[in-house]
Amino acid sequence: MADQEESGVSEDLAETLRVARSPEARKRRRGRKGKRKNKGKGKGRKAKGKKGKMGNRRRRKNKQKNNSDYKKKKQGGARNSKKQQGRSTVSGTCFQNAVYYMKIWKDYVGNFERQRKRMEKQNSTGGNKSGKKGLFAPAAHRLVDIGGGNKTNMSCGGQYGNKGADQLQNLTKTLFDCEKDVNTSCNPANFPQPNLTFINNCKKLMENFTTEATYCLGKTLGSNKTNNSDACNCWDSPVLNMTVTKLKNCKASNASKAITAALKNCTSAFQTCRKFEDDVSAAIATCASDSSKLKKKAANLAKNNASMTAAKLKIAKWTFPNITSRTAANCSEVISISQKIVKIANSFPQSPMIATYAKKISDANVTCNTAEIELLKTEVTSLESAIVSVNVVLTAIQEQIKILTGSTASTAQLDAINAGTSTKAPAGRRNRILKAMMSKF
Repeated sequence: MADQEESGVSEDLAETLRVARSPEARKRRRGRKGKRKNKGKGKGRKAKGKKGKMGNRRRRKNKQKNNSDYKKKKQGGARNSKKQQGRSTVSGTCFQNAVYYMKIWKDYVGNFERQRKRMEKQNSTGGNKSGKKGLFAPAAHRLVDIGGGNKTNMSCGGQYGNKGADQLQNLTKTLFDCEKDVNTSCNPANFPQPNLTFINNCKKLMENFTTEATYCLGKTLGSNKTNNSDACNCWDSPVLNMTVTKLKNCKASNASKAITAALKNCTSAFQTCRKFEDDVSAAIATCASDSSKLKKKAANLAKNNASMTAAKLKIAKWTFPNITSRTAANCSEVISISQKIVKIANSFPQSPMIATYAKKISDANVTCNTAEIELLKTEVTSLESAIVSVNVVLTAIQEQIKILTGSTASTAQLDAINAGTSTKAPAGRRNRILKAMMSKF
């Protein structure tokens, strides 16, 4: 707004000075002086003229006055002369002062206001970050609890000295330090503060100048514009000049830069602590488990993965019309079992029921009609998605096992766990358990 107003003032005043100083204006002034000198000459001759000649002259003069072109030319010249006379009263000092104050308005006042508002906002941001320091200590206390209660000697998964315990202890210390670091770097009380008395005095000077300059601008441009003389008196006012002399000392760039640097340190500390806070959930989940239980889950997932893959391949074969086989079970039953497998995999991916159902499909020999073949194609796609979901869970559990034991569980270890599980319960009891579990789906 100030820039636009300054530009308007500058252009108007520049045009005024240009017209006032132009060669055409000087010629008109000389012409008026010459007319005044020659005024009155030849009266005697006119008085001595014949009456008839005077009548002719009057008739010619009246005819000229009635001519519309002549009247327009005369009126236009009078208006232009009046306009040039009014503009010629603008002095070079008035023009210079107006442009000078517009520049002060744009540079000094504008810059100071931006710096002042930025410092206020940065202090507010630091206060908000400092108020969130309490986010980190509670998370650290939860880690101490899962690690056995002693933050100087923590365990993970019931074991001391493993990789998980070391990670838990480092994470706990970092989060407790974050509580202090964020408060130290983000508390506005620790920010380098400007001289508030100086800032407030300067703010008042800026407001006074803006009020005075706005008043003069209103006399120069717009609907309330007065004449050039009145506007120049305003721009040449000693009060305006005195205000500008004082506000030139209002510079807050150094204080603004210091607060900006402090806020940058605060933001950096807070972001670092936020990243460590994100690791809390994974650490708690890992150290709350025990490696043997995790390996059992991994074994079930690996077995389900292999069984589902075999079932998917078998179904895929049946989707080709030229492949037929003896019917041992109908095709609709295969489709139903596949749908159950997908449902269980989405809700309980390590369930032993998945492998049991998948084996039914792998052992079946069916013949499918054209409509059933299209449904089987859909089941192949669904099983592929379910296999991906099971693999995601298996990868996550293997990562936890690695944290607890230093390495992931090998395929041989997982196979051994599955083999040992299959021989623990008598066949009759195992079948009853599986039958009861399958009835829920």
